[in-house]
Amino acid sequence: LKSTLELYPDTAAFANFENAFLQSFEEIKNLSSVPRRIQNRKEWPLSAIYAPFENEPDTDFSLPENKQWKKQIFERWQKAEPGLIPLSIGAEVIYKGEEKIRLNPSNPYLPLYKYILASPELVQKALEIARAEEKNWKEVPLEKKQQIIVKAAQFLREKRSDFIGVLMLDTAKVLSEADIEISQAIDMLEYYLLRLSKLLKMEDVAIEPKGSIAILSSRSFPISLSAAGIAGALLLGNTVLFRPTPDTVLCSWFLASLFWEAGVPKEALQFIASEEEEALLRDHHLGALILTGRNATVEKFLEINPFLDLSGSSEGKNMTIVSAFADRSQAIKNLLISAFKSSGQKYSSVSVAVLEAEVFDDPGFLSKLKEAAANLKLGSIWEGQTQIGPLIRQPDEALFQALTTLEEGEEWLLKPRQDHHNPYLWSPGIKLNIKLQSAFFNQFLPGPLLGLMRAADFEHALAIVSSTKYGLSSTLESLNEAEFRLWQKAIEAGNYYYNRDSHGTIIRRQPFGGHKRSSFGLEYKAGGPNYLLCFLKASQKNLPKEKKPVSEKVNSLTSFLEKIDLSAEELGIWYASVANYAYWWHRMELPRDPTKIVGQDNFFGYLKRSHLTFRLYPEDRPIDFLRILAAALTCEVNLEISFDAALFPKLPLFELAGLFKLSDEKEELFFERIEKKQIKRIRLASKAKKTLKQIASNNFCYVNDIPVLANGRFELLHYLKEISLSHDYHRFGNLGARSGELRKPLL
Repeated sequence: LKSTLELYPDTAAFANFENAFLQSFEEIKNLSSVPRRIQNRKEWPLSAIYAPFENEPDTDFSLPENKQWKKQIFERWQKAEPGLIPLSIGAEVIYKGEEKIRLNPSNPYLPLYKYILASPELVQKALEIARAEEKNWKEVPLEKKQQIIVKAAQFLREKRSDFIGVLMLDTAKVLSEADIEISQAIDMLEYYLLRLSKLLKMEDVAIEPKGSIAILSSRSFPISLSAAGIAGALLLGNTVLFRPTPDTVLCSWFLASLFWEAGVPKEALQFIASEEEEALLRDHHLGALILTGRNATVEKFLEINPFLDLSGSSEGKNMTIVSAFADRSQAIKNLLISAFKSSGQKYSSVSVAVLEAEVFDDPGFLSKLKEAAANLKLGSIWEGQTQIGPLIRQPDEALFQALTTLEEGEEWLLKPRQDHHNPYLWSPGIKLNIKLQSAFFNQFLPGPLLGLMRAADFEHALAIVSSTKYGLSSTLESLNEAEFRLWQKAIEAGNYYYNRDSHGTIIRRQPFGGHKRSSFGLEYKAGGPNYLLCFLKASQKNLPKEKKPVSEKVNSLTSFLEKIDLSAEELGIWYASVANYAYWWHRMELPRDPTKIVGQDNFFGYLKRSHLTFRLYPEDRPIDFLRILAAALTCEVNLEISFDAALFPKLPLFELAGLFKLSDEKEELFFERIEKKQIKRIRLASKAKKTLKQIASNNFCYVNDIPVLANGRFELLHYLKEISLSHDYHRFGNLGARSGELRKPLL
């Protein structure tokens, strides 16, 4: 079409088109009639310990063989009756005890199954068995542990149809979403086999298990995230106490059974469905707890045990900005997926769309959004075309209120309706005129509900999104690259999505996890390269050999260093540490795209922490607190140093004023600032005192007292936060100027 104005007979342009047209007839004989999409779910590749990692493909349900396979899943699982789910404590499978009923989310008037609850005494027994098994499991050769995880991945492939069926039955996921989760679970197992092999190549660091680790399943991803936690803990030599959420006991039991079948001893992996938290959390022998759950649950657990080594990932109040420069049709398509896929229940689901005034005031945009949402197929998950299925459980009070009422100034663009036959099934709802101070804006509402806000301009939209206390994911719809750069700098989130929907979470490609109130603890992303560090204790075995020249800021510590009496050995540790920090920062500073998908950028990288305080104590070894300063300067982190100058009469700390923010304060004032939420994250050079841990945990402040290491690959992570950015750079399949890039082949 662009050549139309110059397309006349006897011109070069005409001759080119004529020749191309005639040549196409010659090329017909070279066309292949063999399908390029040849997936068959009745066949599967074999897993291996050291195989190169490739993401497991999701099922192509358009293929005839897979359509038949889908039909068999529906026939087997739609009317399945699971019966009673037991406990597994040590070698004993327990079918007696208090029984709880799980209602069928597809028909909540009927029970789906019953499960046995673990009493406090049984939880305590499980903890004792786990502790007794720690030595045995730790001494199992690493290669045997790896072979067990390989078998588990292989069994997941072989039993894919059953795991899809049980997910649909237990969690009311539609077929495609259940299928994706099984792909993710396989990826989790195989990716962490690869990451472990890379971790073990670091010969200067010794790795030890943490002991007994509690893995609490996620309601959103009960198979994939639990598989990651269980496999990570077991590979590093820990024993596992697996506690499912009340809504996912059946699929969690299937997952535990798969690991046992693969060869995990029942003493090393125990299954305890329990409503009793104190018996589990207060045990001081519990090495760590891994949780994907609500922010309120994290706070509750920290209140029960402030000294718990807890790594928690929780919800976000995720928002999409639709700029005046957005492709509005694309924005509507992506909003529907982000807000209503999985019935809006994922922690990554978009809850609020902030529309620039030009978009909000466009009646055509609102009309198309309303019509598109109203036409999403609502119904039973056992109907193949369903796009929105039932909620996993009955809406809580806050969600029910949001689904049925309006706050001041709000109005319905599309009012949700509750299905007459299934009270768990709700159609999509869209609200207009959401306000910053409203309950809707400030609460996590896991349901098919989207709120629209009007922003005067792009800067106003950024301010609205920045005001949330959560920091899980953020999305931007704009064709203006300057706005993209402003958005990325202004918004604090763990996952960024640009001109695409917010339902990524593909292992390695888009590892998932957030910041601010959306996480607690180490904050390593599930599906990312550092997740295994949640399950180990590292110590320096030898000095690292890798080195790079240090920065001028680190060099400027030399005059301060000269006034501290360090031994020759400590000076050797110092020089090896700072050079290794420089080496690793050179490798970590720039984000990388490990997958290079055609048409999509997926960058993983690190940002400098903006709220980090180092508290100095007299018992700290000088070599350790000096290395903390060097690590922060290497990453150019604005570290605050809090200290009581009266306790350090010979230490010239005020000479550091040009490099760090200094706070000379008694410990009481330091504690007071924590209680006022002015301090959010603390780094220590020695073991935290109980009083500090108590006060910090009660105020959602993380205390990091992990020993200081010379290895920068470990140490620098304490001063950085992980981010993922996914960007669909193609336009309706057109790669534009980037069509010549070397990317991973599509087929």
